[in-house]
This record gives sequence, structure tokens and C-alpha cells, in this order.
Amino acid sequence: MILFNSGHDSRNKRLDLARAAVGLTGGMLPGVELKVLDGSIEPTQVPLWMKAADCLLVTSDAEGSPTVVQEAMASNLPIVSVDAGDVAERLEGVRQTRIVRRDPLALGAALVDVLKNPERSDGSLRAESLSLTSIAGALMALYGEVLRTRSSALNAS
Repeated sequence: MILFNSGHDSRNKRLDLARAAVGLTGGMLPGVELKVLDGSIEPTQVPLWMKAADCLLVTSDAEGSPTVVQEAMASNLPIVSVDAGDVAERLEGVRQTRIVRRDPLALGAALVDVLKNPERSDGSLRAESLSLTSIAGALMALYGEVLRTRSSALNAS
């Protein structure tokens, strides 16, 4: 099962491109199914879907830092994506992930490549840096540095 997150924005998320790419895998991987996360699944159920899925597919025209990619990483779900937002940066060095051009043939080939070797990614090793605890720690360190710098500047005047 390939997961695709469309939310309420299937035009920007490019559901059409996702369907075309998955359609091209049918001859090589019979029985491949696209499950569209369209907001009808309770958020508490999404981690279960990610654990049951074989891959996440991201085909968006534009993104920031998609939460669905971070959730997939935490679930060690393999990911095939176009280069959108910070996805390429997030997935750098993560096994069982592919960043390809925004083209059904390239996406379909990447899906076949990932799905023919049914192993989970190691994304959870990188996802730890995205946790609230890690982000809060980094912000606290930054604020501490700003306060020290400001205090030093005030004492020097």
C-alpha cells in the first residue's frame, strides 16, 4: 500500500501525478494500491496506517516542511518524493527513500525500486532531531546565546 497525503489540497499535492505514477507500477508490482489520506482518517489513526503501509508518495508542487514526511520518517516508512520544500534535506542519507523529478515515469520507477525491496527505512534515526524536545532544546540554547551576547554588549558600554 502506498500512502499519499492530499488533505484538502489535491491540486497542489498533485493527486493526478500520484495516480499516474502508481498506475505505471501495476505491470511490475501487481496489487499495488494507493491510499489517499484526505482528512477522513482520524489523526490518531495515521501512525497505524504508516506502520501498515509500504511507502509514502509525495508529489507536491510546493511544500514547506511537510509534517507527513516527518511522521513517515518517525515510522521508518520508505518515502518516494519530488524535490519540494525541505524534503530532500530531511531525507538526505536516509535508506529506502528517493527524490526524483516531478514526472510519472521517474516516480513510478522509484516506487518500483523501493517496493521491490520491502524493508523499512532508517528515518527514525534522523527524525529525533525534529522532536519537540530537540527543537525546544535548540531554541533554549539560541535564546541563551542571545541573552549572553546582549548582556556582554550592555556591560561593555
